[in-house]
Amino acid sequence: LATTYDFLKTENPNINVIGVALSPRGGDNAVGLRPTHSPVTFIRDMGKTYRASGRTTPIMDAFAMHPYPEKSALPPSIAHPNSTTIGFADYPKLVKTLKEAFNGTAQPGATLPIVHDEFGVQTKIPLGKTRVYNNLNTKVAQDAVSEATQADFYRQALTLAYCQPNVVGLLVFHVSDEANGNAWQSGLFY
Repeated sequence: LATTYDFLKTENPNINVIGVALSPRGGDNAVGLRPTHSPVTFIRDMGKTYRASGRTTPIMDAFAMHPYPEKSALPPSIAHPNSTTIGFADYPKLVKTLKEAFNGTAQPGATLPIVHDEFGVQTKIPLGKTRVYNNLNTKVAQDAVSEATQADFYRQALTLAYCQPNVVGLLVFHVSDEANGNAWQSGLFY
């Protein structure tokens, strides 16, 4: 990230470097089936590494976060106060963790702009549209809600993002559904 930041800023100092694109969950178990970091652990480790590097310039202009829920049936308003998961409603935890990681360095932390860059709520495919899809009987495709619920959850997400002072963007994942039911059908269009 530091190398990319420096290169891009050399090419054009006005480029806005959005870094990380962090998943909302992780196991923090290096020997587990999926050896992943939780976002809280990852941000803390990134801050430690940044401090240890002795770097005196930032590594990003904004922080990207994927705030998607565990299941499509869960609204974005659900917080995770007793875990290392960071979803939409965990904005205070995200800002606090960024502050802890970077406070007192050249990299902004508590004031770092945030982009919610991958938020999607998967919908059930209406019978009249199923002909253009495949694999709709998979477990992935069964994690779906009605169009009305998707619309409500997207409205909630936009409202939450609007009220979070550091948030500068929200990207819906996807504009159009993926045809493969093993992928994701969260688009605004079938």
